[in-house]
Amino acid sequence: MGLISLLRIHLGIIKKTDAIEATRAALQKEYDEYNEYAKSKELARYLELKEFVSSPDFALRKKEIMRQKFSSTAEYSKQQRYLELKKKPRIKTYLAVSNSQQLQACKTIEQSAELKEYIGLEQYLHSNEFLQLQASMPSKEFKQHESYQKVLRHKELSNSSALKNYHKFIQSENYKIYTEMADSAEVKEYFELEKYLAGDAFLKVRDYMALSASKKWEASDEYAKLTEYKTLYKSEKIRWYFSLEGTHKFDEIKRWKMTFEDDFNQAKLSPQWLTKYYYGETIIKDTYSLFNDQHFVTDGANLSIGNSMLKIITQKNNKPVEGKAWHAKNGFYTRSFEYTSGLINTGKAFRQKYGRFEVKAKLNKSASVTHTGYLLGNSALPQINLFKSGKNILSVGMYQGMLAKGKVKKSCSPFLSKRFTNDYYLFAIEWTPGKIIWKINDLVAHTINTNLAEPLYLSFGSGIYTKNVDESTLPVTLDIDWVRCYEETTN
Repeated sequence: MGLISLLRIHLGIIKKTDAIEATRAALQKEYDEYNEYAKSKELARYLELKEFVSSPDFALRKKEIMRQKFSSTAEYSKQQRYLELKKKPRIKTYLAVSNSQQLQACKTIEQSAELKEYIGLEQYLHSNEFLQLQASMPSKEFKQHESYQKVLRHKELSNSSALKNYHKFIQSENYKIYTEMADSAEVKEYFELEKYLAGDAFLKVRDYMALSASKKWEASDEYAKLTEYKTLYKSEKIRWYFSLEGTHKFDEIKRWKMTFEDDFNQAKLSPQWLTKYYYGETIIKDTYSLFNDQHFVTDGANLSIGNSMLKIITQKNNKPVEGKAWHAKNGFYTRSFEYTSGLINTGKAFRQKYGRFEVKAKLNKSASVTHTGYLLGNSALPQINLFKSGKNILSVGMYQGMLAKGKVKKSCSPFLSKRFTNDYYLFAIEWTPGKIIWKINDLVAHTINTNLAEPLYLSFGSGIYTKNVDESTLPVTLDIDWVRCYEETTN
């Protein structure tokens, strides 16, 4: 047990409950943000980039990029193939004819009425009909026939410079090459390459390869990823995350897993709480008090919930209340009580062996009322006191042994109760195999070694155990803001 912690508790040098809760909330918030960021796309991207830029392949890739030459690319090979095709005589002839005025004139003649007429006359003058007609007539008579006019028209068209040039062109060697190459694979390849070399994909590679080695690197995807990595590396979020990685900052949060919580924010008390003694619920189905109690434990009548807070009220009645009392020798009997109070416990709903048990409570001062927070089992003992506050003393500790045989072992630490009546305080135990530590506002208040291994339940209440009652201090309340229990994780 820390002597400094004990001294601080005795002197009242205790950190404010609100400050402790604010610190815890901030730590929990940061832990939640840490876990959330651990699953974030940004962190995943950073780790991906870190692995990428740290790999041996990245360094090799940088060298490869800076050594790149246009002559080593597929684009260069395509350019060379294009130039090779462009130099071929037959392709050169094809291209020259394709772009010539002669070809354009040829195409114009081919669409003309003049050529159509000439071809028609040509076919007629070589037909059997015409040849038989010409052979059947003397020359003089034939010249008077209308067919002779076609002979003259044919001769006239044959002497046309346009048709002469047309026939000369289509009979030329260049035109022959043009027609042979028109549907060839080489010409098709030539034009496909020409289109490709004028396209953005080729120009992008060509222009990129014209850059200096350093500019090539800066234009690469690898450099972009390196830049992105450096930007993320400098980000506050990344630096914050890795500043926490491997530290012990969240160890206490990770140590405990919540198993029970009530912050009393509902209009009614949760059904996980009994409002009478556990054995009153399970055996007689009624509430009762102990024979030497000056108060009667009502079944919830002395409990009040509001503003997320439970109040257990101890008060004097307008008239005496009849109720059951328990005596160890005589059993249950009915008697009158001038005072009433209440209690809550989790005897049926929640019990736990080992863990952290904590309550935030305000122990309002009264000369005659005792406020208690216990962990109990099936027998009167063991009894762990989260707190027990009376007129002058607040104690934390534990009672063990056999009550019936008078063999009770007490281990407690007492403090002046007046130091804990003006505000809310956090009363907790940390129970591990072989040891229990009591804390008040995170300061160690008591420690014992024990082999206790029995699941216990929570019990909170107030009562009057003295016959000299100072009624001027009544009514008085035990105010409970929240109750939380945790089990230790395996981490």
